[in-house]
Amino acid sequence: MFDGYHPAKIKDELALSDYLYVCAIPERYKRGLEKPIPPEIADRVFYLPQDGLGIWDWSERVYDFVADGKGGIE
Repeated sequence: MFDGYHPAKIKDELALSDYLYVCAIPERYKRGLEKPIPPEIADRVFYLPQDGLGIWDWSERVYDFVADGKGGIE
């Protein structure tokens, strides 16, 4: 499983609808990102509380969310 920010080089395009499993976004960005997200992937986008977590704790929170079958975060 890969977490975090990973720059990639893509020629032409990458159809996220074919490959995206989960997209986890800190909930504080929800208002600005909800509209531009294409409808075909909207059901795989989740806004999770970040609570000031650093990158390692945030990555663990996202991993746990996915590992729990996308169960809620307390």
